[in-house]
Amino acid sequence: MRLFQDAAGTLPAFLAGHPVGKVVRAAGTVDAAQGTALSRPTLARWPKGGRRNLVPGSEFLSSGSAHAGETTRVSDAEPTPWGTRAPIISYAGTSPGRYTIYGTVDVIEGERYSFSMWIKLISGTSVSVYDPAIAGTVSVFSQLVQGEWVKVKYEGRVSNFTASRNLQLRLSDGGSVAVARVQYEKAASVTPYQEVASPVNVTEEGVPDIWHLWNDGGDSLPAVLPAGSYEIAWVTPLGAFSYAAVTSDGTAGTDLLRAERMADVIIRAGTFTATEKTALEAYWRQRYAA
Repeated sequence: MRLFQDAAGTLPAFLAGHPVGKVVRAAGTVDAAQGTALSRPTLARWPKGGRRNLVPGSEFLSSGSAHAGETTRVSDAEPTPWGTRAPIISYAGTSPGRYTIYGTVDVIEGERYSFSMWIKLISGTSVSVYDPAIAGTVSVFSQLVQGEWVKVKYEGRVSNFTASRNLQLRLSDGGSVAVARVQYEKAASVTPYQEVASPVNVTEEGVPDIWHLWNDGGDSLPAVLPAGSYEIAWVTPLGAFSYAAVTSDGTAGTDLLRAERMADVIIRAGTFTATEKTALEAYWRQRYAA
């Protein structure tokens, strides 16, 4: 299928974050279009298997913020082993030397959480991470080597409560560090790094991208079908598929956006046969399921 940002189909949608105002069929006779800009879904990509890293702006801490009087930040300041430049976070003289990496981490009581990042110690003798799962700090200084990029981590901390809290870096003693590739995840151990450029643009090295449509609330993609009875099949980026029977009066649009995140959709007159469902589900499992 072909995607466009506008309902007229004049401006292609091809980047994560583009709105999708028209979907032109891969086969058949019906297209879907949304004329209201605020009701258009967003084109998104996740790695096959889904998003694990909860931190947006994970590569360059683009969603982070320094606390006035406690830390300062210089962006694009330090070369990394990956050909990028990382920010440098420095202690500014006031304890507890906080730098908020991400301010709205949602943790669930009883679940295990793990953290990892690459960090280069420039100066100082105290570096810790404020973990939202335990509402306390975890020292990572002993894992560091001054002047070298080191991957630090801690794993499997059990959350004491359900809440939204900050994930923070904390420095003292004139500390200064460069930070890159931050990952916080609901997992018993650290998994391979996922770069989260934004909530709709997540990638993982060596893992296929799954492009899909994201409904951020109130979005739809109506298609006007000839009068009759139909069955819709759709699949999420994680490979979960569903079916629904619909009836068209030949005038009103039938919404083809059937999930918060939808990777594919097929509609046919009548109903899918058992053989058709078996073949479709096998294809979707192979393409989308981890």
